[in-house]
Amino acid sequence: MEDRRLGKLAEIEISQEEGVIIVSVSGEFDFGVCEQLIVQLSASGVKDPRGIVYDLDRASFLDSEGIKAMLQCARKVLEKWGEKMGARVAIIAPRGIIHKTLTLTGIIGSGEREGIFRAFASTDLALEHIKSQ
Repeated sequence: MEDRRLGKLAEIEISQEEGVIIVSVSGEFDFGVCEQLIVQLSASGVKDPRGIVYDLDRASFLDSEGIKAMLQCARKVLEKWGEKMGARVAIIAPRGIIHKTLTLTGIIGSGEREGIFRAFASTDLALEHIKSQ
């Protein structure tokens, strides 16, 4: 019998556009995803990325382990560039509880308070931001 309390496990897709890694997550971005994301990013073969975009538009849940995975991967990408954390990282379309979680933890800003990463409504806007850095 299926346990209906459990949500859809995360599916991760890693692509690259104009030298920027795009990590698209659908389903639950939680403790089970952290290692999967690190492994997939390492195996993706992306060399000398300009930055990273997390597309959370189809994510249904995000917990502290998902945030940890995002920070670890961003740090790994940015170490090659020697950039300040956040300068070349963007998040696409966080909404609902995910937006609230990212705001409360300071990952994205709220009002006048800046976050670690910038949030954008589309991939195009996120790529434009990263390329302008």
